[in-house]
Amino acid sequence: MSNMSKTTRKLKVHLVGGDRQGWALDVDLRMTRQALEGLSGQIELVESPSEADVLHSVNAEQLVSDPRVAAKSTDGKKVITHFTSIPSALFEEFPGLYEKCKNWICVAQTTEAADQLTALGLPHIRSIPYIAELESFFPIPAQ
Repeated sequence: MSNMSKTTRKLKVHLVGGDRQGWALDVDLRMTRQALEGLSGQIELVESPSEADVLHSVNAEQLVSDPRVAAKSTDGKKVITHFTSIPSALFEEFPGLYEKCKNWICVAQTTEAADQLTALGLPHIRSIPYIAELESFFPIPAQ
């Protein structure tokens, strides 16, 4: 019997987010892309949401409010979305978001977001603080 190595298909991930303002959301998108590129043996970043197994959004609000993004169907996809603001306010503004989040992985980037998502009983919550660029943010020595 020959020794055949098993080949595993890479998980295809489409990134969503950024606001093209060159500020926080764009940095989150760039840093998330860099982190995922480090997993190139396991995942493949794809440009089209129709090719993706997973939609990964760095901004829950943009996932449902931006027509360019909201038009991308999440049906049949695994979704990971970051909460960069107060979840309860987003759920009030976008009523269908809460129901969708019951099946999504919700990344809380603040303690307040984690507390609210937990209190709302969402089953798939991960607390992951904002990503920081060490070149831009560094400890200031004590004086």
